[in-house]
Amino acid sequence: MHALVTSPQAPGRLIVVDLPAPEPGPGIAVVRVHASSINRGETRLIPSRPNGWAPGQDVAGIVEHAALDGGPARGTRVVGLADGGAWSELVAVPVERLASLPAAVSDEVAATLPVAGLTALRAVRALGDVIGKHVLITGARGATGNVAAQLALAAGATVTGLARHTFDFDRVRVVTVLNADDRFDRVIDAVGGVVLADALGHLTPHAKAVTFAGSVPAPIGLGTFAGVPATLEALFVYGALGRFDDDLATLADFVAGGRLAPHIDRVVQIADVNDGLAALEAGGIDGKIVLVRK
Repeated sequence: MHALVTSPQAPGRLIVVDLPAPEPGPGIAVVRVHASSINRGETRLIPSRPNGWAPGQDVAGIVEHAALDGGPARGTRVVGLADGGAWSELVAVPVERLASLPAAVSDEVAATLPVAGLTALRAVRALGDVIGKHVLITGARGATGNVAAQLALAAGATVTGLARHTFDFDRVRVVTVLNADDRFDRVIDAVGGVVLADALGHLTPHAKAVTFAGSVPAPIGLGTFAGVPATLEALFVYGALGRFDDDLATLADFVAGGRLAPHIDRVVQIADVNDGLAALEAGGIDGKIVLVRK
C-alpha cells in the first residue's frame, strides 16, 4: 500500500512509500481510508519523529478486513481514531475506536470528528450541567472550539465564542476581547496561555472551566480567578470517561440529525498533505483541513 511517512530531509518532511498492508487481529480492523484530517498535534510531531513514522489519527472509510473477533463487518462505512497511519491507504484501528457512519454523513465531514469532536464532546460533558448557563469557548474559530460551541448550544447553553477575528456563527456571540462586565458560568479553553488566564478572571462564583490546551503555559494564580470560588479542570481526552465508539456514534448521529455541522476550511488530496500542513502552520484556518484519497 501507499503510505505517507516522515523523512526529515524531504521538503515538507513527508514522502510517499510502499509498505506492507496492515493485518486484522483480535479487536483490530483494517480500514481503507477515504478521508482524514490534520490536527495541530501532528504538525508538532512530524518534525521530531524518526524516519518512517506514519502520521494520521482521524479516519473515515470502509472496513477492508473485519477484526477477527467481531466489530464492524467488511464493507461497513466507519469513522475511527487510529494510533497513527491514517494518511495511508489502509490503517489498523481498534474496534472500540470505530463507529458505523449514517448514510447522511459524508466521509469529509466524518474525518473532522475523531480528535476534535471527541475532545469537544468530552469537554462539554466535563462542564456538567450547562442548561441556561453562560458558556465561553476560547478559540471558537478552530476545529475543536467550533464543535464545542455547537455542542454547548445543543445542550441548552448561551454561548460566547472568543476568537482572533469576528465571524458569523449562528446563535453564538463572537468577540475578540472580553468586556470588563462579561461573566461566565462555564468555560471551555482551547488556547491556553494568557487567553486562559484572562478568561478565568471573568467567572461567576462556583463556575467551572475546562482546558485541553497544554502547549502554552498559563500565568495562573489565586488572583487570576478574580476572588471567586471556581474550579479549573485539565482535560486529557484519552483518559476521559466514555467509550470512543459510543462517542463517535453520538457525534455522527448529531451530524446526521442536523445538530452539528463541523466547519471545513478546505479539502485537499492526501498526496498534497504538505500544502495542507503549510496552510495550518501559517494560521488563519477556520475549522478543519480535510485530506481525501479519491
